[in-house]
Amino acid sequence: MEAGGILADRYVLVRPVARGAQGTVWRAVDRVRGTDVAVKVSGTADVEALLRLVCEQSVRIGHPHVLVPVDWFVREDEAWLVLPLVRGGTLAGLLADYGQLPAPVGLLIAEQLLDALAAVHAAGLVHRDVKPSNLLLAATGTGRPHVFLADFGVARVLPHLQLTSHALVVGTPDYLAPEVRAGEGSSPAQDVYAAGLVLTGLGALPALVAAMTADRPELRPSAAAARDEIARARAALGPEQWPVEWEGEAFAVLDQLPAGPAPEPETPRTAAGPRRTVLVTTAALAALAAAAVALGAGGAPDRQDPRGDTPAPRSTPTRVVPSDADTGLPDPQGPTAFSRCEARQQFTVRFSPEGYLLLCTHVPATRDYEWAPQSDAD
Repeated sequence: MEAGGILADRYVLVRPVARGAQGTVWRAVDRVRGTDVAVKVSGTADVEALLRLVCEQSVRIGHPHVLVPVDWFVREDEAWLVLPLVRGGTLAGLLADYGQLPAPVGLLIAEQLLDALAAVHAAGLVHRDVKPSNLLLAATGTGRPHVFLADFGVARVLPHLQLTSHALVVGTPDYLAPEVRAGEGSSPAQDVYAAGLVLTGLGALPALVAAMTADRPELRPSAAAARDEIARARAALGPEQWPVEWEGEAFAVLDQLPAGPAPEPETPRTAAGPRRTVLVTTAALAALAAAAVALGAGGAPDRQDPRGDTPAPRSTPTRVVPSDADTGLPDPQGPTAFSRCEARQQFTVRFSPEGYLLLCTHVPATRDYEWAPQSDAD
């Protein structure tokens, strides 16, 4: 994919803004809304990439400091996630530029991080990869800083979902809690531990940092309790005043992305086209289904049917689930086999109340979508 390429007939790629082990992040323009967005692309659409996509696109936490996706799709060999574009860089970059931060700035960022984690934990999630490079900053200039907790690609729902083996340690080594290193299960305490390490660079109270990074998880405060402690420390500084002077000049979070118009889009035929699912094995599809059920992924972010029409009702003969249909954990709230689903749910996987593995699939030669049972033959 090159600058000017169009994805899903909607997103025009501008330029890469970051590259990492999990793929590339592009700055892009949403032609429908006329806004800049960030598009994350995995290098492959293998099972691991799809699981990360299921995790991240399923996060639906309405919180001012949690970055949630706005769209997603899978091409034949890549998985794509569309997010709001955050232009101020990362906390890691800010610390590299400034070193120690002014107390009003450091404590404000600490409070915003802990407030985000409190919301994440209240929603039954564990982030599992809290670190400065996953904390994005709005380009607020000399005004009040605003941080976003991002990258939920290895998040876990408690207590239902285990996306990786206990033998496989997930997260960034320098920010792993002792119990995670020992192979124990995920818990909110591991996020608190990682946040405590982040707070060491933000000027937080040493006693609070020590409590958050205690060896035993049961001795650590909750994210909400730690947030409240930071709020009290901020209140002790007096009323907020922005800008903050730091070493003789105004402290600022500047726009880190180069300016300039988007390139002319390519002909859509090479980069656009309908959203399609990747062909995966039955085992991979079952893993995705388990992830979707545990994350409550009843559907992807709102997207319109490419035709812009509401599917018309139709009558179908009674059908029977194949004897070799794949099964898993029954979901009492799940759809029934062959029941209707929406175009925006295409390629979503669920379990039925009987435990059948279902895929929202387009019915050929119609405008309908249905929850189709899956089997090895599929």
